[in-house]
Amino acid sequence: MNNNNFLKAMSMIDEDLIKEADTINPEKTVPDISADPSGSNEHSEVVSGVDVIHTSLLGKILAVAAAVVLVTSIAGGGVYYYSKIRNNDNNNVEDEVVEEEIDIAKVFEEIFENRESYNMSHSRQYEIGDGFYYEELNDPAKEDVFQLLNKFIVYSEIEKTDEPVTDDSVQFLISKKETEKSENYLYKIEMYSNSVFEFSVHKQDNSEKTYRYKLSQEDLFEYLMHINNYTFINNNTDDNYETYSPEFASTEEIEELLNNIYESGNDKCIFHYYEKEYNCIIKNKDNLIQGLQSFEWEKRKYDNISDAPLLADNYFDIGIRIDLNFNIYDTKQESPYTLFRAYSGYRELEDILRENIEIEYDSQDVSEQVIKDLLGEGRSAEISKGHISNYLTYNITDLESLKNEIASLGWVTCIAFEDDFGPTLSDARVRWNERPGYFIGDARISPGGYIHDANYNDFYKLKNRDDSQKLQQILDKYIEPDKCTDICLKLQNGLKSYNNMKAHYIYESTSDEEFFNLSFSGEILKDVNKKLMYMTGEGKYYDDGLVNIELVDNLENNEFGDFYGIVKVTEKDTGEIRYISDYSTGGNCLSQPGVQYDVLVYNIISSLGRLSESNLLSFNVTTKGSNTEYYIHTQYFYDDDSSSENEYWIQIDDYGRLISYKTVYQGEGKSSVSFRLDDYEFDSPDFTMEGHESAYDELMEEKVKLDSKKKTDLELLIKQHSCNQQALSK
Repeated sequence: MNNNNFLKAMSMIDEDLIKEADTINPEKTVPDISADPSGSNEHSEVVSGVDVIHTSLLGKILAVAAAVVLVTSIAGGGVYYYSKIRNNDNNNVEDEVVEEEIDIAKVFEEIFENRESYNMSHSRQYEIGDGFYYEELNDPAKEDVFQLLNKFIVYSEIEKTDEPVTDDSVQFLISKKETEKSENYLYKIEMYSNSVFEFSVHKQDNSEKTYRYKLSQEDLFEYLMHINNYTFINNNTDDNYETYSPEFASTEEIEELLNNIYESGNDKCIFHYYEKEYNCIIKNKDNLIQGLQSFEWEKRKYDNISDAPLLADNYFDIGIRIDLNFNIYDTKQESPYTLFRAYSGYRELEDILRENIEIEYDSQDVSEQVIKDLLGEGRSAEISKGHISNYLTYNITDLESLKNEIASLGWVTCIAFEDDFGPTLSDARVRWNERPGYFIGDARISPGGYIHDANYNDFYKLKNRDDSQKLQQILDKYIEPDKCTDICLKLQNGLKSYNNMKAHYIYESTSDEEFFNLSFSGEILKDVNKKLMYMTGEGKYYDDGLVNIELVDNLENNEFGDFYGIVKVTEKDTGEIRYISDYSTGGNCLSQPGVQYDVLVYNIISSLGRLSESNLLSFNVTTKGSNTEYYIHTQYFYDDDSSSENEYWIQIDDYGRLISYKTVYQGEGKSSVSFRLDDYEFDSPDFTMEGHESAYDELMEEKVKLDSKKKTDLELLIKQHSCNQQALSK
């Protein structure tokens, strides 16, 4: 698939997950199908569109980071489920299917019979950022999956196939019980929505040998997705920290924990930053404790602290431990181990630590030439500001004057944590940060008075912090928005220029891949003050045929710029609910309806924001009635010498409100997206959302009921399967 379809910015993949998997040599309880039965490797052939012999599974995840391209999320929102992108080392999408004869039913039957000796894990997403990790299943959840796989693989008709896989899949890893890490898996089973599944054997050189089959029965994927999304929430409550409802700590519990700061007896503490330790001084304990008490803290219990998720290696020991993933806990506490985690307000928490804890570090003066060299020779700058994905591109009007004036302010070395635009923030956090950050040459500049290099090796701060205002004035003086950024700023302002909107919309998405062809229209009602958007529509929706859709978004965006909503897709002729799910429109989106008006605007901003003059083939502005239309033609060249072109037609009114939009992408494939408002009215005096105020709750209640029914159906299926097995054994 081309890069225009999905954004998968894996910016927070855990360091342990990206290391090469340890070589394993487990005792085999099933046939050794990783060996070539013929004694040679001459049975491989290429099937277009798939990558079936991989190097390290987890190493492949890293290649996805390269897919963050300009037009990624415009194409209309992705698929319903976990979407997987595969890349080999040359960024070619190509699969080799090893043609070897094995009896997959017999192989899996032996695995099933010995299932007590195996662990099983499934893929999850990090709570913050866009990385994946593998979560081990407890015994009830593992048994559910094994029972279903056994039913379909052993007792269903299956055949080998070269049919291409789809982009939505669910994946399970099987490993020996004594294996500690998911990298050391033995087998991987990946089920796709088109009833194709892949059975992979993890070889000792960390490659995979994969066998692809087609199931005669078509509902295994849906059952496994249901387990993946819901059953694990019930069965893996202690391990699953992403989806279950949080338990918040009481004021008394937090006060009792924070009292340990007083009881430490002095104002000294230690800051552990990677492999270094720094002495620190708590400047004001009362202010620090009051600041920490101002947050909502989520409470989790663990038998062992090593089992707790998202603990950071970087932390302050101040009588309690505060790590840079914003967990607080008592290291002296006996089991069960209680962990408290800030539920929101990460930026504010960082500031509280910076303001009240002084890290002892021997700062050294930095020459003006060092700062000038960091600022480079480029004539453009990028700025991360507000709820804009990625960055906006600005022109530097006088680079030499900019460099001279910034360097002359006087700079000294500092530690990374002091830098409020530093590596304590992930890239995802920076992109959605409300504070501006400037990218000039190899320098990353925070207007608070910090500069670090692009590789996060060297950190500098203003010798006189009061000069931060002068720094901002210099940046404002020599940096101005370029053509495309000017459009982005207008669109951003357009979202803030009205209190309500009602309109008819028409949306269409076309692609070389039939699955992504959408075409539907409907009505929008949006109340900015009530933070509610309600949309209806009818037409073709992905591969569900003719449908009606109903979408509600609560527009209560958080510090990451996410919106939360729920979408329902109903088959038009039969009334059958094809799909109903809640969604987040941020970086971790599993279902992002491209038709959602605000999301579409943000995606346009994200696409245009990083355009530079070198990307532009043409840029024209025309008047369309009372509106302005921009035509932009761009070209991109990639590291593998391939290129792509985009054409944009963007029409906005005098306030910057989006009226219509069209883009045509042409690279490895061709796709287009168009959207327009008809009969639109902003700030109508007779506007009302009467009858829709409770739509979000009503759809959510309907979803819960449907999920409950699916769970019951699943339990009955497994029970019936157990009865069938007992009958066969007799």
